[in-house]
Amino acid sequence: MKIVPAFFISLALFVSASSLPAQEASGVLRISFPGQQDFFELRAPGFKVEINGPYAGGRQYLLATNKATGVTLSVFLERSSGPATMAECQRSVQRRGQMYLAQKKDVHFSEVHGMPAMEYLEEEVAGVRLDQLHLFACTAQGHLYADIHISKVEFKTADREAMLAILNSAHFSSAAVAADGAPCAAKPSPLGPVMDNWCEGGRLYEARRYQEAIAPYQKALDLEKQKPALSPTFFRVLGDNLGMAYGMTGDLKHAKEVFEYGISRDPSYPLFHYNLACTYAEMDDLDRTLPELGLAYKYKQNMIPGEEFPNPRTDDSFQRYMKNPRFLDFLKSVEPQPAGKTGPPQAGLDSSSPPAIRGTLLRPGSAAIAGAQVTLQAFSDEACAKLFDLRSDSAEDAAKLSRCSRDLFTVQTNEKGEFVFAGIQPGWYAVRFLWNIEPKPSSGPSADHISGFLVVYAAQRDVSGRYDTLSQGPTFHFDAGQDYSISFKY
Repeated sequence: MKIVPAFFISLALFVSASSLPAQEASGVLRISFPGQQDFFELRAPGFKVEINGPYAGGRQYLLATNKATGVTLSVFLERSSGPATMAECQRSVQRRGQMYLAQKKDVHFSEVHGMPAMEYLEEEVAGVRLDQLHLFACTAQGHLYADIHISKVEFKTADREAMLAILNSAHFSSAAVAADGAPCAAKPSPLGPVMDNWCEGGRLYEARRYQEAIAPYQKALDLEKQKPALSPTFFRVLGDNLGMAYGMTGDLKHAKEVFEYGISRDPSYPLFHYNLACTYAEMDDLDRTLPELGLAYKYKQNMIPGEEFPNPRTDDSFQRYMKNPRFLDFLKSVEPQPAGKTGPPQAGLDSSSPPAIRGTLLRPGSAAIAGAQVTLQAFSDEACAKLFDLRSDSAEDAAKLSRCSRDLFTVQTNEKGEFVFAGIQPGWYAVRFLWNIEPKPSSGPSADHISGFLVVYAAQRDVSGRYDTLSQGPTFHFDAGQDYSISFKY
């Protein structure tokens, strides 16, 4: 049985408001998937954490800045379905380097602290002097990859030592999360037996030892029933994971009971309804499956921040119904409007999900481009956005732009070429695409302007034998009142 995996609480939930500044004060920055023993950390004195939490694609993202030195540090932590290898890290760094080589960057490959690394100096952009050094590295352990990026505008040779020192301090650790105030760090937990069992269940569940995770999770739920103590988010994770542990070990009766209790406590949480629908589907009870699936769509805007709403069409639990006209008609009635469309929702489609930035990436002839990287760039205000579009020649403006803009999220297009950035705050943004093309560009590296996008083609094949293509869109304002469509067809 496959029930869509539950969301694991972001690291911010494990670290109290007082403990995060303590980590910054000590100079140690840590990123981890909650409930998992392994974490990744670096020593970066003087840095302030801007973001540390869930990211698109099921990853974790850490962003930190040092205003005194002007250095920016980011780390992506990503799970691998199989063993994570340094060989794949090497290939990843090489692919990134090839992309910048194609843009005529002076790329240098090296090894730092046992990690494959790559760097290049961005001397100017559109005639604007930057002297921005970009330093990338990748490392792996167990089933985790860490992708590190350190950059500095107005780079001087003397800055290199401090930047390399950060990389030299980077490492994985297999100890439990140990930040002050973290509920899973102390034994016993200061929050009581319910949290001790919650943590133990999470450790076993994260290790995919579902049968073993049931006992501590069930104990935590029993204690919670007697005397509610968990926050709403911790309770949601407990209900999701315990119900799925039962389901994935074939105990549908107890899975059903857990999800029903979850709904009695938190009736507007969509994944309790979705997972109960999965359970009914595994029982081959379509009459009870459809109402719960409908409620899941009704409340989908109530997902925990960072969660992605599951796709019933690809969920194993519903495959028995994928040729059932009743089930398919039901899906058509509740599924959201396809990405790339504008205007009011189509009749019969759900319009309850929060507005998002969405679109499609298409080839000539409207063929979808799947697997492309789509990066959402954020700007602090309208003045910064206009500066980005202006491409000023002033070095002062270039330095200002580096401080007021950043890459926010990166996602991949699906098989239909669609992408979506959900849960985005109102503000100024731009979108950048990166993908590969098979036919050799007529000349390269070359740049074109297509439908308001700047499109750059690489002159040489990358390591996959294809040609990198980058498309940069103009800035736009997202008011969060309605969907914003920014599709591109080259």
